Amino acid sequence: MPCYFFSGNKYIRVTRRETGAGKVDPHYPAPISNWGWGDFGKNGIDAALYSGPVDYFFSGDQYIRVRRGDSGPGQIDPGYPASISKWGWGEFGKHGIDAALWSDTVCYFFKGSQYIRVTRGDRGPGTVDDHYPKPISTWGWGEFGKHGIDAALNSGNKYYFFSGNQYIRVSRAHDTGPGHVDKGYPKLISEWHWGEFGKQGISAALFSGLDFDDPVSFASAGSDSNYLMAHGGENLTGVVVTIDITRDLTLIANGPPQSGADQVSGFSFQLNCYSPSPETDAWQQYVIGFDTDDCYGQVNNWQNADTCLINTPTELASLSGSTLSAGHKLRIALNFDHKANVTGATFSLYDVDGQELGSDTITLTDNGITEDQLSPIVAFELNIVGPGYSESATFSHGAGTIIYQSHGTLVPATKKPADAEANLITAETANTTYTEMSATGSDYFMQHFDVASGVAPKSHHVGEKPRFRPPLVLPPPGGRRAKK
Repeated sequence: MPCYFFSGNKYIRVTRRETGAGKVDPHYPAPISNWGWGDFGKNGIDAALYSGPVDYFFSGDQYIRVRRGDSGPGQIDPGYPASISKWGWGEFGKHGIDAALWSDTVCYFFKGSQYIRVTRGDRGPGTVDDHYPKPISTWGWGEFGKHGIDAALNSGNKYYFFSGNQYIRVSRAHDTGPGHVDKGYPKLISEWHWGEFGKQGISAALFSGLDFDDPVSFASAGSDSNYLMAHGGENLTGVVVTIDITRDLTLIANGPPQSGADQVSGFSFQLNCYSPSPETDAWQQYVIGFDTDDCYGQVNNWQNADTCLINTPTELASLSGSTLSAGHKLRIALNFDHKANVTGATFSLYDVDGQELGSDTITLTDNGITEDQLSPIVAFELNIVGPGYSESATFSHGAGTIIYQSHGTLVPATKKPADAEANLITAETANTTYTEMSATGSDYFMQHFDVASGVAPKSHHVGEKPRFRPPLVLPPPGGRRAKK
């Protein structure tokens, strides 16, 4: 999928990986007027903001909100263009925004020599954090950008900032703050070899996804085995995993279930967690699942292959059909006590407008697990697979991002922790693939997933031959508690 760069009254579409210039697609540069937005922005875009299911574009003292897929101009929402002053930021930016940066839980906006940090969801202006605006010079980038940032681009785990005819690449361990400028920067924009386009300056940059079509990026992880997020056997806390659907995820078939189980339809997002030895709650599964009618949260934890400690579902929302549309957001947030034991999970689903469709918390001790059986976790992975009972899920297409967060350092790994009580992977499969991750510690990671169209679901593994967990046990019809 492409990223977009704007300069003057023209733009280019670029297919690229997480780092580097990528490759300009054929027939670009092209005039911005091709996007059919009337007079808005046809002579220039000042800033562009990726914002999950929608994007924002700024030109002069106005902005528009646009619903887009992976590429193209999309559809301007009713009521736009609108005045930037409606965002209620006082004098800051009301006559224009120079650059905008999406950073998950917060966004940054730049104007002149100042910037603000804004806590917001996928829609609207959000709330300017305390003590802003601030001078850009406080980010400690020397002379670069201290008098102004022209454009900013989130790019997976890297960020790019443009000022004049130069740019920098920045590594940020958190979704707040300046991070650190990578070695060898600033560099000239002309080194991206885009010809005359943008070499004297980029006015706006828009993240619209990275290249999912290079099979090399999926050489390491897929289906029932993703990278393990761990930190050398330390107990993990504050774990939150957020999935943004950026391309319609469409189910076309399910595979056979384990012997004796009924065939079911659906798919699941499984947060599979590993407890340290010799904890009782050894295999912890926290799941958002979809069937033909509903979305539900579920906890299905095991002491061993014969002893299920908890299997509790909760309905989140009624959804019809076999497609989870682009723009939906899912979140699984684990809850912990002061001993770092997992005490439960909060499951949330948001629609394409950023509105909460359903959210509920399942507390382990309210559902059969005793205080003595509560356990910490030392690793986890996110798998997009079949619904349960060892079934597979075959998708025709689909893509999105997975964001991992914790209160401490995470390091992507290809082997289960040596001290884990269980050394197993999930029993369900799908034709899903996950992008490579570097073994660099951080409390924030973004990974991309895609569907390997035309490829049959199969068990995959990262680094070692797998042994399977007990299959996810599905809730019986009507056996879910009603959403709150």
